[in-house]
Amino acid sequence: MFRSLPVRSPGPAVLREQLRHITRVVRERDATVQVVPFAADAHAALGDSFVIIQWPDETGPEAVYVDGVTFWTVHERGGVIRSYLHAEASLQSQALAPRESLDLARDVIKDLQ
Repeated sequence: MFRSLPVRSPGPAVLREQLRHITRVVRERDATVQVVPFAADAHAALGDSFVIIQWPDETGPEAVYVDGVTFWTVHERGGVIRSYLHAEASLQSQALAPRESLDLARDVIKDLQ
């Protein structure tokens, strides 16, 4: 039998400042934030973080950077890139709209004060 150790949270003050930073970045820069609610079903992007890389003058994605717990890699094959595009679409379909996501962040900031 395996048991996980309890994870120590950095505390409400740290979370509040992180959320304030996110809302500030969205307001001051050209950034979009969408939150996937805890109630959402499992999706294709669970597990690893990834970034789809596309240069401004290109018509399609050039590569996908994947960052896992024990590895990182860059994929440049079309089929692999398409898989990550589908994972991104899955995330976006389950996420709150950008406005709702910011409203949620602001509500949590208020709750943490």
